[in-house]
Amino acid sequence: GKTPVEDVTAQMFQESGMEMRTLILIDNSLSTANYQPAIRDALLEAAAARRENEYFALGTIGEHVTVLQDFTKDYVQLRDTLDAMEYQYQDTFITDALYDYLTEAPFEENENSFERILLISDGVDNKSLGYTKDELLGILKDTPLPIYSIGVQNSNENNDQDLENMF
Repeated sequence: GKTPVEDVTAQMFQESGMEMRTLILIDNSLSTANYQPAIRDALLEAAAARRENEYFALGTIGEHVTVLQDFTKDYVQLRDTLDAMEYQYQDTFITDALYDYLTEAPFEENENSFERILLISDGVDNKSLGYTKDELLGILKDTPLPIYSIGVQNSNENNDQDLENMF
């Protein structure tokens, strides 16, 4: 959660009555298109195994974060959005896009929920064009939000340094 407390106890998430909201962000540049079927299958498997109070949203990340499907428990809706997603010839600016998105406080209205982001990409280059990694880390400290990253090889399979930068 994100509410400060003094008396801390542990319990199973299912027993807490909280909702879990996972925003899935996919780098939909052509460099990750080879993994589209594997990404789709893994995400649909996770959505099919969701808990009763678990919601998923789906978006792409390029120059900006674009939410394609708002939070839903509807498996068919999520599947249809994944199937309709197109891979683009584009540059992806993960640090800048996440920074801009998080400054909009996208999860602020969900008071009794656990939020997280699942990011799927072929990495982050080390160029400082906009916001720095330190600036992004600063906003993440102010907005405690776990970001889980899944790295994929790009079509050139020479992105080991970019994957290291992402993690």
